[in-house]
Amino acid sequence: MKTLFTIIWLFPIIFMIHDFEEILMINVWQEKNKQYIQSRKGKYIPYNFNGSTASIAFGVALEFVIISALTTICYLLSSFIAWFGFFTAFTLHLIFHIIMTINFKKYVPGVATSIIFIPLCFFMLHKVTNNILPNYNVLTLSFSILISILIMISIIFVLHKAVKHFNLWLKMYKTNSI
Repeated sequence: MKTLFTIIWLFPIIFMIHDFEEILMINVWQEKNKQYIQSRKGKYIPYNFNGSTASIAFGVALEFVIISALTTICYLLSSFIAWFGFFTAFTLHLIFHIIMTINFKKYVPGVATSIIFIPLCFFMLHKVTNNILPNYNVLTLSFSILISILIMISIIFVLHKAVKHFNLWLKMYKTNSI
């Protein structure tokens, strides 16, 4: 039970450490790579948005609340299929950071923690699959992952809009327009 508790609660911790790298580095990274980004017209550019560190932290805070609530509910109900789907989607997100960095040909915020955490995430997924989810078949686990990926993409889409609105609100607050 202690191993299960540790594995389940590592999700929000790993998420936050990974996102701290993004929060701290995105604005500086955008400024440092401004000319390189402009030279890549028509190519994929990671973090192609304008947001303050505070507005990015706002979005991450909302994600953290969602992940923490999911983890709490799954733990209290002793039902880990949703946790498994979301954690697998998060692990794929870490792999995506490495792909982004390779495509961008330079450091991309989030890649350092991705490289560090991917082996741990695979270990955790292995432990959960073998010890907690042995009664689920591959189809059920795959469905959980697919649904979780779709939900996470939707959440990220909504959060990007929320970050933009929060950034505008911060600017209005700064100029005493509210």
